[in-house]
Amino acid sequence: MKPLSVLIVDDDAMMRISLKSLIAWQEHGYRLIGEASDGEQALEICRRSAPDILITDMKMPRMDGIALLRVLQKEKIQMYVIILSGYDDFQLVREAMRLGAADYLLKLELEPCKLLDVLSNANQTAQQEEITTMQPVQERILRELIGHFYLNETDFAQQMKNAGIDWETAPIWCMLIKAGEIYRFEEVSDEDCYTLQFSVRNIAEEIVGDVMTAYYADGKTGELYVFASVQSQFESTDSFVQSVAERLQKMLLRYLDISCVIGLAQSDAQPESLSRAAREAAAAVQNRFWTDNIIVTAEYQHMEQEQKLRTQMTAACVAFDRQQMDQLLMMAKRHAEVRSFRTALEYAVEVYTGVREAMERLGQDAAAVMPNSLRSMQELLKIKSKEEVSAWLESIERDVHRFWDAERESAGRNLAVTAACTQIEQRFAEELSVQQIAEELELTPGYLSALMKRNTGKNFTEYVTHIRIKRAKEMLRETNDKIYSIALRTGFSDQYYFSRIFKRITGVTPGDWRKGISAEECK
Repeated sequence: MKPLSVLIVDDDAMMRISLKSLIAWQEHGYRLIGEASDGEQALEICRRSAPDILITDMKMPRMDGIALLRVLQKEKIQMYVIILSGYDDFQLVREAMRLGAADYLLKLELEPCKLLDVLSNANQTAQQEEITTMQPVQERILRELIGHFYLNETDFAQQMKNAGIDWETAPIWCMLIKAGEIYRFEEVSDEDCYTLQFSVRNIAEEIVGDVMTAYYADGKTGELYVFASVQSQFESTDSFVQSVAERLQKMLLRYLDISCVIGLAQSDAQPESLSRAAREAAAAVQNRFWTDNIIVTAEYQHMEQEQKLRTQMTAACVAFDRQQMDQLLMMAKRHAEVRSFRTALEYAVEVYTGVREAMERLGQDAAAVMPNSLRSMQELLKIKSKEEVSAWLESIERDVHRFWDAERESAGRNLAVTAACTQIEQRFAEELSVQQIAEELELTPGYLSALMKRNTGKNFTEYVTHIRIKRAKEMLRETNDKIYSIALRTGFSDQYYFSRIFKRITGVTPGDWRKGISAEECK
């Protein structure tokens, strides 16, 4: 069974970090696909990627857990929901269970074994749901394909195969159907929108599925993506596919009274090609004025220069090569200035994809690294001018530079803390001061102490004391030296002060520790 995808939602950053680090997710058969700080962020990810498992807090700003579950239920987005709760959240948990939540975890009792038990229940549930069709799985994969939300092309190709997505012949055609009526009336209920989308899909399945091997995925409201290959008894020609699209268009007008425009793009069966074809079809529709009875054909073209740009951008970002990245961005911006809007957007998408691939190689969360430049498929379709393309490229550049600066600063901080800790562990018997060590590391005393607190949980003085008591405990157990001698050898000025600090930290006196008497026995 393929790894189950997991989304973590909590407004407390430390809780998200705790959950992510509590178990080795991949080793246990799970794949973390992201995190969110509130229900609105989580909803966007759920709509885009449909995770198998959702672990969510109840009390969050903007959209809380209950509101999130209500929307998921309304939009029929199904997943295994695990609630994070406190001891006083009984009413919220009960409401969440009513809305489809399957299990819960108490925040104050989070342990690896308890988390694994709950996840195991989710795994068993997934295995038991074999009676359901593969259609939801296929649609989720196609949505990831459309949005280019996959990490590895080879792995994703295997995912498509596992989901039963298999075309008889090549080429593959991506068909984007955009129904017009849904956009002409502002006062259309959600129920009417859903009914319309459902009806469009049914007719598309009847018309296209009759002569082509096809798979379907809903886009935004009024849009349907169809990936199809012509069955072997038919000639795989542009004219044949266009005739199918024209027939579909006529049937939608006849039975639903809906005018539509259909974008067509050709591809092979590889994920990258299919993803590009989806962008081509969307761009073809987006770049036409809305009129009735128009079929737009955008032939899929393999652009070696674009692929090279993406590869070079990935390599530059991984290598932290600012000069190379700036040159590549300048090239893309130049295209935005002198080429057509469509070409400029294609180059910008390649730059963006290259950066995302780099962040994925570096083990970074794209949402965290690219807060200003991360774009969904729906957001890309809203870009309408070369000026917007240039602005997007600049936001990508700023995000990458900000990430690099943070990484360098973080690396510097970590090295400073490591150096300070090493000095303390080697010189713990000396009279050490934060002023002395800070000067040696060319840092201010306050900054060094703050860094150590952030990275070790102890400030400079606390860490020195921790190391001294640690060494004293070892000497007490391993030698017969006098206590006053051990006190002096571990950097304490006298035996009385040493004994007082030792008892405060361990709960027992140095003599009791040597005898093996515990703090509980001393009470």
